[in-house]
Amino acid sequence: MDEGQQRHAARGKLKPEDYESWARYYGKFIRAYEKEGVPIWGLTVQNEPLANQTWESCIYTGEEERDLSRIILAQLAKAGLKDKKIIIWDHNRSLMYQRAEVVLDDPQAAQYVWGVGFHWYVGDHFENVEQVHETFPKANLLFTEGCNYPFDLAGINDWKWVNVTGNP
Repeated sequence: MDEGQQRHAARGKLKPEDYESWARYYGKFIRAYEKEGVPIWGLTVQNEPLANQTWESCIYTGEEERDLSRIILAQLAKAGLKDKKIIIWDHNRSLMYQRAEVVLDDPQAAQYVWGVGFHWYVGDHFENVEQVHETFPKANLLFTEGCNYPFDLAGINDWKWVNVTGNP
């Protein structure tokens, strides 16, 4: 198998018939961590749901993430974990608005989504963060991943990490 075939083989898709089982796993995972004293306030549907990695990954379209969000919260509610927050996207800002639009324009899915997670790789694209904020003001925006940047922990609460214009 050449490198391209290996990279393609590493990608994965969760079959729709397995969504319920996967959603139940989220509840079991949360319960197990909380039993060990690790509080869980929220979760993302998938880290980097469009990443074509050379390691294990799971690819979701916006429609799949929308549908899975509904199922996850339904399963969490059954497990007594309805207070857990669901974060969609959790990927680069470049396609953040397009993904948020697919999920949050659906009223049934939008009621289950607490916010939109984003990374700071692949260009600035701050206009997409702003567009999500303006179009879906009830959705929380959460920076979830980044590295190799001069960062000072004292500034962790600075709005600039979400919006470079400095206008909250």
